[in-house]
Amino acid sequence: MKTLTIVGTAMAVMLAASPQMAAASDTRNHSITNSIPGNPGRDQLRQGQRALSRYITCGSCPFSQGVNDRSTANEVVRQVQGGEIEIPRRHRDALMVFIADRYGRTR
Repeated sequence: MKTLTIVGTAMAVMLAASPQMAAASDTRNHSITNSIPGNPGRDQLRQGQRALSRYITCGSCPFSQGVNDRSTANEVVRQVQGGEIEIPRRHRDALMVFIADRYGRTR
């Protein structure tokens, strides 16, 4: 009987603690993680991804259907480098890094 009481108490403690444990396991702060010195590439990739959404694939942008493969990515690079799509320099540089990372080396 004493063993049953100990097991019951242990189960009650585990059940009561599980919501706090679940909440604690998902407390990652991505903005802090991304700004750790020594990992500037991650910030540039995120900026490039935002530039793609803002200047290339928005609803009124030239590639509103999206960039889904390497040939489309090559066309984006060609148009951005050719000046057909105007993007501020810092966004353009981040976009090129993101496209190279996501789709591999482009022309």
